[in-house]
Amino acid sequence: MAEAELQIVTRKQKKPDNKTLRNAVAREELSRRWNDYGIGLLEQAQYGQASEAFRRANELNPRDSYVLINAAIAEMRTERYGPEREQLHKAMPLLEKALALPAPKVDPTHARGRFYRALVLRGVGRIQEAADELAKVAHEYPTDREVQRQLGQTLYALGRVAEARAAFEAVIG
Repeated sequence: MAEAELQIVTRKQKKPDNKTLRNAVAREELSRRWNDYGIGLLEQAQYGQASEAFRRANELNPRDSYVLINAAIAEMRTERYGPEREQLHKAMPLLEKALALPAPKVDPTHARGRFYRALVLRGVGRIQEAADELAKVAHEYPTDREVQRQLGQTLYALGRVAEARAAFEAVIG
């Protein structure tokens, strides 16, 4: 994954000096390192530490929506093993903030963030909203098996068995 940024300086603006530009690049690089570290912690099921790593990455680069989505994923994974239902409520503001940022070029519709937001909605009992969002993402990415599987589970929870079956068949078809 690559990202580029272009800064246009008008005559009225003071051109940033080389030190300022180097600082910004260093912060982005450090943010990427914290994000990568957090991903490694996620893979090792160290969700609390992963969440903290993503929060540090976000402090360094608050414009990166993926870091916020990763933090929300860490919070959601903690929920599976935690006794409290607070983790999903911690994940929702992170996802909302990520979805409010400009969409990255690799995900122009924020599908990844919308997918995880739908999972949180389902987890907090807003199943119909989750089904609606998952249906939109499934329409955009009809070959994504995980989206179809989650849509099927959500539709089944709503008692819409025929639609759930179609989603599950898309997984195996």
